[in-house]
Amino acid sequence: MKIKEIFRQDEGQGLTEYALLLVLIALVVIVILMILGPSVGNVFSNIVASFDEFTGGGGEDINVTNVETDCPGPTSCTLTVSIGISQAGQYTLSVGSDSATESCSGSSCTISLIGVASSGSFTVSGEGSSTSGSY
Repeated sequence: MKIKEIFRQDEGQGLTEYALLLVLIALVVIVILMILGPSVGNVFSNIVASFDEFTGGGGEDINVTNVETDCPGPTSCTLTVSIGISQAGQYTLSVGSDSATESCSGSSCTISLIGVASSGSFTVSGEGSSTSGSY
């Protein structure tokens, strides 16, 4: 075999062209995903948020951070519940048929209810969410 024939061989040329074409397609896809990725993510986030509003949020928007009772007498106690919230609005603390409503803003809120028993259970609700606990 002569040296001229070695340099004239075209056997690997097709495979190299396919490899370069695949690399070019991969780069184009990566660039498109980098450009459109955040907007596609926002679309999915909006869908999840609309489902969350439709189902009432599942109680994830209210977190009880502290529960205190002050009982100067045997049957008349004051229940104070501190909560962490994700959005401002009206929040209601309920114990049995008694309730207290507080207008809350920021990331936390404290609601007090006077005249409750020395122990029992409570519910805090508002802005499409609710959570329960005991004291």
